[in-house]
Amino acid sequence: MNKYVWDDRVFIRSMGSHGDLGGLARKAQDVGDVLAASGKDVIIFETVGVGQGEHDIAKAADLTVVVLVPESGDEIQLMKAGLIEIADVFVINKSDREGANRLASTLKNVLHQSMPVKKLEPPVFNTIANQGEGISPLVIGIQDHLRVMEEEGLLDVRRLNRYRSRVSDLVRENLEDAFWTDERKELLNNATTTLETIEGAPLKMALRLLEKSKP
Repeated sequence: MNKYVWDDRVFIRSMGSHGDLGGLARKAQDVGDVLAASGKDVIIFETVGVGQGEHDIAKAADLTVVVLVPESGDEIQLMKAGLIEIADVFVINKSDREGANRLASTLKNVLHQSMPVKKLEPPVFNTIANQGEGISPLVIGIQDHLRVMEEEGLLDVRRLNRYRSRVSDLVRENLEDAFWTDERKELLNNATTTLETIEGAPLKMALRLLEKSKP
């Protein structure tokens, strides 16, 4: 990545997730909008890693590439993490290590059995990034798969869902900000000074706070 620092065709920006679940910084999509408006035709989000409950990248991007290493584990672990559901392309990096070909073969078998539309079956690529091996076939494979997704209408569906999801998130954030007045924060804090001061289940407290919003 360092070799592109002085390339005026490339803009690189690090954004901390600050502990947000989802694997993606909260404002990443807004930054993506700005980059798109400035004429950048390829925008890449690199996440902190995708585990259970960290799948925001799949909602934010047209195409999701999941990078694994031979030590990533068996097919059961991959399915537990939900990677089969979110990935459009799989990459087995550090493929000079033992187990890389076995993982690639296992992954291909799982994908072949689980994908109802064979055209959209995620391709699997082997790379050795620090040696530059397999990068060109990967880039071509991503472009080809993106073309298939567009032909099958999947890109339009994703972009519509992404727009709806972002609107929903913004509405929720604004409502939450408006809800938490100083009075409600004080009410909650006073009711939860110690475990002994808590009365009833969380639902009871939530309903009490909601009553404060009624005229």
